[in-house]
Amino acid sequence: MTEQPDSLLRKRWTSAVHTELNAPDTYQKVAVLIIRWHEAVHNDPQTKDEAEELESLFRDGFHYEIRSLVLDNSKRPQVLLDAAIAQSVADYDGPYRSHLLVVYYTGHGLLRAPDYDNLLIAGDLDAEEEEPYPPEAKWT
Repeated sequence: MTEQPDSLLRKRWTSAVHTELNAPDTYQKVAVLIIRWHEAVHNDPQTKDEAEELESLFRDGFHYEIRSLVLDNSKRPQVLLDAAIAQSVADYDGPYRSHLLVVYYTGHGLLRAPDYDNLLIAGDLDAEEEEPYPPEAKWT
């Protein structure tokens, strides 16, 4: 009998997390925050498809709690990003090493010198798309 792809993927994911993060074998709660740009400010249909595939995988395959953030520039993207991450951390916080929050971003990104410790995430920077706010945010 061969192992189902979802089962094999789950084992590989669990093993990678345990090994790379020196994390426990199991968590009491796991949640995923998936972040992408709205199509109006990011003209790449692959990011929407990728986000939807991952949402389905984590929700249906792993039974994790899922949140999605679709950034646009009708409000300040930096405020939206910071608020979503802070709210997710607050909502999924738990006793030491008992909870896991996975934050996944799909879209353009740029690490800037000199320290390369800030990731600038951005939609497409077309002039007519920058109203009322430029479609960009810093992820530190």
